[in-house]
Amino acid sequence: MESARRDLEELVFRTLLERAVPVAIFCWRATEGWPVEFVSSNVRHVIGYGAEDFLSGRVVYARAIHPDDLPKVTREVEEHSASGELVFEHEDYRIIDPGGRVIWVRDLTAIIRDDAGKITRYIGYIFECTARHEALDALALARRKAEAATQAKTEFFNNVSHEFRTPLTLMLGPLEDLLAGARGELPGPVSAELVMVHRNAQRLLKLVDALLDFSRLEAGRAEASFEPVDLAALTTDLVSTFRSAVERGGVRLSLSCPALPEPVFVDRGMWEQIVLNLLSNAFKFTLSGEIAVSLQLDDGAVRLAVRDTGVGIPEAELPHLFERFHRVRGASGRNFEGTGIGLALVQELTRLHGGTVSVESEPGRGSCFTVRVPRGSEHLPREHLSLSPQPSTKVAAGSDPFVAEALRWLPGEEAPAPAAVAAAGGAPRKRIVLADDNADMRDYVQRLLAREHEVVAVGDGRQALEEVRARRPDLLLSDVMMPEMDGLELLRAVRADPALSTLPVLLLSARAGEEARLGGLEVGADDYLTKPFSARELTARVRAQLHLADLRQQARETTEASERLYRQLLEGAQDGIVVVDREGVATLANSAAQRMFGYDERSLVGMSVTELLAPELRDQHRRDLAEYARSGGGALAGRCVELRGRRRSGEVFPMDVAASVVDLPSGLAVKYALRDTSERRRLQARVTQSERLASLGLLSAGMAHEINNPIAFIDSNLAVLDREIRGLRSVLEEYRRGDATLATAAPEVMAGVRRASEAADLPYIEGNIERIVQRSRVGVKRVATIVTHLREFARLDHAEVSTVDLRSMLESSVEMVQWRLDKQGIAVERRYGPVAPIACSVAAMNQVFLNLLVNAIQAIEASGRSEGRISISTRSAGAEVVVEIADNGGGIPEDLLPRIFDPFFTTKRVGEGMGLGLSISHSIVVDQQGRIEVESEAGRGALFRVILPRIRGEKS
Repeated sequence: MESARRDLEELVFRTLLERAVPVAIFCWRATEGWPVEFVSSNVRHVIGYGAEDFLSGRVVYARAIHPDDLPKVTREVEEHSASGELVFEHEDYRIIDPGGRVIWVRDLTAIIRDDAGKITRYIGYIFECTARHEALDALALARRKAEAATQAKTEFFNNVSHEFRTPLTLMLGPLEDLLAGARGELPGPVSAELVMVHRNAQRLLKLVDALLDFSRLEAGRAEASFEPVDLAALTTDLVSTFRSAVERGGVRLSLSCPALPEPVFVDRGMWEQIVLNLLSNAFKFTLSGEIAVSLQLDDGAVRLAVRDTGVGIPEAELPHLFERFHRVRGASGRNFEGTGIGLALVQELTRLHGGTVSVESEPGRGSCFTVRVPRGSEHLPREHLSLSPQPSTKVAAGSDPFVAEALRWLPGEEAPAPAAVAAAGGAPRKRIVLADDNADMRDYVQRLLAREHEVVAVGDGRQALEEVRARRPDLLLSDVMMPEMDGLELLRAVRADPALSTLPVLLLSARAGEEARLGGLEVGADDYLTKPFSARELTARVRAQLHLADLRQQARETTEASERLYRQLLEGAQDGIVVVDREGVATLANSAAQRMFGYDERSLVGMSVTELLAPELRDQHRRDLAEYARSGGGALAGRCVELRGRRRSGEVFPMDVAASVVDLPSGLAVKYALRDTSERRRLQARVTQSERLASLGLLSAGMAHEINNPIAFIDSNLAVLDREIRGLRSVLEEYRRGDATLATAAPEVMAGVRRASEAADLPYIEGNIERIVQRSRVGVKRVATIVTHLREFARLDHAEVSTVDLRSMLESSVEMVQWRLDKQGIAVERRYGPVAPIACSVAAMNQVFLNLLVNAIQAIEASGRSEGRISISTRSAGAEVVVEIADNGGGIPEDLLPRIFDPFFTTKRVGEGMGLGLSISHSIVVDQQGRIEVESEAGRGALFRVILPRIRGEKS
C-alpha cells in the first residue's frame, strides 16, 4: 500500500515537472554562484534554456539574469535568507535567453535549511510574465500619449478661443450700434433678425469664454484674486437674477442665505461662475417642482447647496459627472445643447479656492450639488490674496448670458401654422414638420421654408412624433441633439411605424464629419445636413427630398396597382400556381393550389414542393431540382408533364405540371402551373366507355335483329314438336295394346316394324325425347334472354326520370331475388341511413341494383361458403347519396379490377355469363350523372358503391 502511494506521488510529481509548461522548477545549492542541482525538463518553454545547459554547468543561472536586475535579485535573496523566512517572492526580473531576447519572470523561492538552521538549498518556481510587462509598457505609453493629446487639445482650445474673440468683438460692436439706433430706425423684420443674431453671438462668446477659462485652469495659468466678500449677499444677488426665468418655467425658487459672521475669501468672478453654472444646470433639468439654494457655515467651511427636483442622474454616471466634455446620455431636459464643461469648470474653480464639490442624485427624484469652501485665507496662495475688504456686492454683467440662455429654453408663443394655400400652378403646398430645441434655429428655418411650404415647428422629438402620427406630413426635418427624444430616436420610431416608415426624413446636426453623416444615414435618414448651412443649401435639399418623395409615391402607386392586378390574376386562376426557390421550397401558392392539395397558405409556403408529389416520384424530382440548380433553370424551363400529386389526406391524384423559370430579385425561381386532371380523366373514361358502348351497341342491335327471328322460329317449332310428340306417344301406346294381335295376324309386318324400331332405337327416343325437347327450349330461352340484354345494351336511352324513395327501390330489387337467397341460405343485412328522395330512372336503377345483387349471390355460390352474407347500406354525403352492396364471396383479384366494368368481361366460367351486367350498370349510373366504384380483395369479398346526386326533399 505504501509502495503504491509513493508510486502515485512520484507520478504526480513527474507530471508536474514535465507538463506544467508555464512553470519551471529549479534547485540551487546555497553556495557561491548558485550551482543548479535540479531543473525541470520544461524549462526551455519558460526561459529558452534547456535543462542540460544548467546541469552541465555551461550556463550559470546568475549570469542568465539581466545585469541591471542581478544586484536586486541577489539583495533580495540575502535579505529574505537573513530574516528567517521559509518562502519569499522576488520582484519581477529579466532573463536574457540564448537568442538575446529579454524574458520577464516572476520567481517564488523556498529556502531549505538543515537541522542546525543553516541554509543548504533554494527551490525556485519560475513563471514567465513577459506578456504582462509588455501590456504594462503599452498602457504606460498610451497614457503618455493621452496626456500629450490632452495637453495639445487644451492648447488648441486656448488658441482657438483667443482667435474667436476678435471676430466676435467685431460682430457684437456693430450689431449693438445698429440695435441702439446708431444708423436710424430699422424695419421690424430686420430688427428681429438682428436681435436673433446678437443673441446667438453673445451665446457663442459665452461658450468661447468658458473654453478659454477651462484651458487656463488646466494649464495652471488662471489668475485668481481672492478677496474678502460678503458671500451671502453676493450669492443672493446671483440667485435673484435667475428668479424671473425659473418662475416663468413653472418651477419654484427658494433661497436660504443667512448673513455670515465674517467675509469669505473668494474670487468674485469665479464664484459667480460656480453659482450661475449650478443654477443654470438645475433649471435646465428641472421641468417642475422646486430649486432650493442654501449657503451656511459647516465646520470651518462655507457650504453652498443647490438642490432640485429634476430628472436626476443615473448612479453609473455620477463618477464621470465632473469630467470635462462629459454629458449624461439620454437625460431629458429643457434643452439638449451644451459643451459638457460647465460642471468640470465648477470643480476646477472650487479646487482653486481649496474647496470640494460633490453631488447626490437619484433618477426621477432630483439632485443636490454641494460646494464647500474653507474659511480664512491660510489655504490660499498669498500672492493672489487681496486683504482689502470690498463693500460692493453689485453683480457683474456675467450673469446676463446665463439668464438670456435660460429664457430661450422656455416655450414661446407659437405662431399659428400657415394654411395650405395653392402655389403656382394650383398645386397645394407641402407640409413639413420641423423639430429643433433651439428656438432661434427653429424660427430661422421656419421663416426660410414658410415661403414655399406649410411648416409646423415643435421643440423636441416627442412632440414631433406626436405631430407626424396625428397627421402625416410630406417631410420631417429634425435636429439630432434634442431633449426628451433626440433626432435619432425620433427617426427610429418613425421607421418602426408602418404608417410612417416611408416618410422622408432630413436630419440637421452640428456634428460634422463623414462618420456622423454615415451614422445618420445608417439609422434611416434620407439626407443629412451639417450646421452651419446656407439658406440656399437647405431649401435645395428640402426641394430635392420632396421631389424624390413624389417620385417614390408614384412608383409605389404603380407598383401597388401592378401587385393588385397580379394578385387578382393569381387568385382568379383556376390552375394551382406554386413558386419555389432554388432549394425547391415553396415561397408562394395561390388559392387554387391550396384547395388542390388541402393545405392552407401558412402550411404550404415553406414546404418542399417534392412533398406534394406521389412518393414514387420524389427521388426523380429531387434530381430534376438539383439539375435545375446546376443549370440555372434550363433543366425545367418550358416542360409540361403528367405527374401524380399527393393531397394532405394522402390521396394520390393525376395532374398536369408546367414549369417555367422566373427571374426574381432574390435569384432564379421556378413557377409551377398545376392542373388537377382527375375530372378530365373521368370524363375521358366516360367518353371512351361511351364510344365502346356505342360501337358494341350497333353490333348488339345487328346481332339481336339477326338472331331474334330464327330463335322465334325455332321456339315455335319446338312448341309444335312438343305437342306432336305427345300425340305420337298416344299412337305408340295404341300400337303396344294391339301388338299381340298384329303379331298373329300379320307376323311379317310386325317383324319389319320391330326391325325398324330397333334400328331407330325407339325405346331411347321414347324415354328421352321429352327431355331433349325441354332442354332445347331452355337453350332457346337463354338465347332469347341474351338477345334481350343485347337490345337493352344497344338502346341505353334516357328513360323517364321520377323522384323515388331509395329504400323502396332497393327492397323491390331484393324481393326479386329473395327465392334465390332463401335457396342458398344467404342472409341480407340492411343499414339504411336517412337519405332524401332522389331523381332517377326507376326501371334503370332497379336493373343496376338487381345486377349487383345477382353478382353478389353468384360470387357467394362460387366461393362455396356455407354462411353467405350480403349487406346493403345507404347514407348521405353532402350533395350526394351513397348505396353500398357488399358480399363475403370470393372477391376479385386486384389486377382485374380496372377491367371490371368493360363490356363482355367476366370472371365466371364459360356459359355462366356474358360480362354485360356490370358494364350495363356502369352506363346506367353514369347516365344518371353518378358514378360506381368497386373495392375488393381476393378471398375476402367485394363492395360495390353507387354514388348518385341528391335532390331537395323531406328526409325519409
